[in-house]
Amino acid sequence: MFRVPPREVEVARDVFERHEYGGVPPHLLRRPPTILDVGANTGAFAVYAKLFYHPRAVVHCFEPFPPALECLRQNVAPFAGVQVHPFALGNREGLASLLLHGELSVCHSLVPDLVTAPAGAVSVTVR
Repeated sequence: MFRVPPREVEVARDVFERHEYGGVPPHLLRRPPTILDVGANTGAFAVYAKLFYHPRAVVHCFEPFPPALECLRQNVAPFAGVQVHPFALGNREGLASLLLHGELSVCHSLVPDLVTAPAGAVSVTVR
């Protein structure tokens, strides 16, 4: 069972039912592909990649937000070849403020212009 916060059920539907992240035809990818899921949140795309692109795909999930990270680990646990990295990616190493969207964790960002009226911030590791 795929776990997702109740407010983000539509995000999961976008990924799994509407195939909104399925823009690259699987036959164009190396077999098996290596996939980077930057800002993996709860792992919807990581699981989708394993199911849609290739069951032996190697997926690297980067997620710095602790509540999403816990859910991500649970969601990808049944899938071999998925590695969870508990940090954000950026242009320098250190700490940064992850701006929190008021309703959707998929909208949290290190980029101030992407989160209008943040509901808070949390310090996260960046590599």
